[in-house]
Amino acid sequence: MDDDQWHLDKKVPISIIGAILIQTFGIGWWISGLTADVAETKKDITEIQTYLDLTREARRKDWQEVFSRLSGVEEQLKEFREFSRESRQILNEIRDRLPARRQP
Repeated sequence: MDDDQWHLDKKVPISIIGAILIQTFGIGWWISGLTADVAETKKDITEIQTYLDLTREARRKDWQEVFSRLSGVEEQLKEFREFSRESRQILNEIRDRLPARRQP
């Protein structure tokens, strides 16, 4: 018989063998629970990422609308300034045509 082979001695108590088996089962159970937790966490992360992407896209559209409206307001402001400048010019021309008022 070869002395280098592993063998179980009859002197090892059955309780030690039982404890090792129970620990092995416990570790397997813990790992499967951990695996399930990781899978659920991945699912949660995917859902959160999808929500963030949708929210980001909605915000981008909101900002586009804001910038579009702001551009319209800027254009109206330019038109108002031009109208104001023209009105001032017309009023100055009318004032210049009126006879000078006498001071009492």
